[in-house]
Amino acid sequence: MPAITWLPWSAEAFERATAEQRPVLLSITASWCHWCLEMDRTSYADPSVVELVNDRFVPVRVDADRRPDISERYSLGGLPTTAFLTAAGEIVGGGTYVPVERMAGELDRVANAFRSRRAEIASRAGFVAPQDHTG
Repeated sequence: MPAITWLPWSAEAFERATAEQRPVLLSITASWCHWCLEMDRTSYADPSVVELVNDRFVPVRVDADRRPDISERYSLGGLPTTAFLTAAGEIVGGGTYVPVERMAGELDRVANAFRSRRAEIASRAGFVAPQDHTG
């Protein structure tokens, strides 16, 4: 069964997003979070979601307990956080738990918008200031 190829938070992940001209899908989770585990079990296990994420995004996974700095900076209302970022690390959208019945549509909408309106998105992004992606 295919799975999402999550990358750690790193400069390399954001360099890949730049090189491939893809948005970053940032998933912030915690091992103790019921809805994080549920999202992994349902939304991130759905074959159509896995395909969309692996083909059209640079997927980055962050453990909120190990990287509270990232969790605090990009939190969109709690855990799990599902954030769509530019390659510069700026938020362009997202939320918290996304149920499986909505996930593929959200991913498709964001990927299509990013592909067709990249310059507009980059100019409107910036809810979060760019930061160092190391570590």
